Amino acid sequence: MASSSEPDYQKIVQETREAVLSYATQEWPVVKSSGGVEVSTHQFPDVPVKLFKAVGIIDASPATTLEYIIPGPTRVRPKWDKSVKTWQIVKEVNENTMVLYSTSYSAALGLISPRDYVDLVTVERDSEGTYFTYATGIDYPHPEDPSLVRGWNYPSGIVCFPVEGDLNKTKMMYVIQTDLKGKIPHYLIDSTLPSVQVSFYGNCRKAIKDKLLEKMNS
Repeated sequence: MASSSEPDYQKIVQETREAVLSYATQEWPVVKSSGGVEVSTHQFPDVPVKLFKAVGIIDASPATTLEYIIPGPTRVRPKWDKSVKTWQIVKEVNENTMVLYSTSYSAALGLISPRDYVDLVTVERDSEGTYFTYATGIDYPHPEDPSLVRGWNYPSGIVCFPVEGDLNKTKMMYVIQTDLKGKIPHYLIDSTLPSVQVSFYGNCRKAIKDKLLEKMNS
């Protein structure tokens, strides 16, 4: 049980898990389709920003794919994810959950300045072979950088579903639901985030392929 001075981590994790899994079963208008990735969008009435859901196939098993998309300073992802500048583990809640501080690069040719975030991040696997990493913003004391705008993430994450009949493929769902804060025109956010998601898939696929070729040639 959380102390009076700490968030109720277990409750936050459960609510975030339920939210992210519910996105997988819902269909929304498609706003971008490129590189084998389809991005749809929706805005819930109690959330001030749009949700962007990308879905595409990764040529690797869910377990392998997960190793490439887990966030954190010592993981593989910082080597290829071009959208995040730094990660710092602020607190390890348990073996699956951590409070993570991250900073982003500027986007949209510099029209969107760098941001920072404090999120509660969880990594899990279910009994059916589906792997998850999901996150949500959390009120946690962490110094703000005056050169950055502190953003806020609503329930978001990545789910790696197994593909029936092919153990070496993953159907990956990537959800962004972020309040960038600041005075950014909505049209700029609506055009930038889907492109960021499509690029994420391309970079992830390349990282996995490059590692496979490296192993074959070693």
